[in-house]
This record gives sequence, C-alpha cells and structure tokens, in this order.
Amino acid sequence: MGVHAIAKGLVGAAASISMCDFVKNMETHITADDVLDRWEAVAPRCADLEQHRRLALIEALGEKFKEVDLNAEQAGNVAQFVESVLTEEECVHIWTLLSQCGRIPNLQILHPLIGARATAALANVASVER
Repeated sequence: MGVHAIAKGLVGAAASISMCDFVKNMETHITADDVLDRWEAVAPRCADLEQHRRLALIEALGEKFKEVDLNAEQAGNVAQFVESVLTEEECVHIWTLLSQCGRIPNLQILHPLIGARATAALANVASVER
C-alpha cells in the first residue's frame, strides 16, 4: 500500500495528492530567502524549475520586497535570479511587484541591476501583443 492510499484514508483525496506532490518535489522547494541569502547554493536547482514554481517564487520575492530593505548582496542575488532563470514575462512580473512594493530603497538598489532587462522585456512583450 502506497503513501497516497494511506494519506487518502486519513486526510482525503485532494490533500493526499498535494502531500505526495510536496514529498516528491521537496528537493526542488526553493524559498525567497534561499534566493536572497543562499543564491549560490540554490542556483543549480532554480535552472530547472517549472513555470508554476518560478511564479510562486516570484510572488514570494514580491512579499519580501514589501517586508525588508535589500542589502547589496541580496540585490545581486535577485539580479542573478532574474538574469539566469526568468523569462521576459516573468521579468516584467517581478519588476511590477518591485515597483508596487512601497519600498523605494529596494527599487533604487535593483534598478541599476535589472532595470534595463525589465525595460527591454516590457518592450518585447508589448510588441508581441500588438
């Protein structure tokens, strides 16, 4: 009898499926704090993230942008994440979250690092939509 069958009897089908998915993918679980403070360690795992996991990580970073002022190392880590992992649309999304976070110091420290890519990505996305 598998884990899914046991869990299904205890917590129901939907929760069982979610739990099994979490256990299967827990090695690839990456947090916003991992990107901010442990980029070198998680960078190889970020390269293979599925789109829904990248988007969840972008949303988590957006929440962090609201909570803390980034230091130079954290800003550099975010820049490396944006440059090496994100698609153009995802770059525009993280830039939008950064712009809406309400913390001007975060915008100031990240603008020189990812502002040009975000602007170029926005122009490309806009030209495709026409």
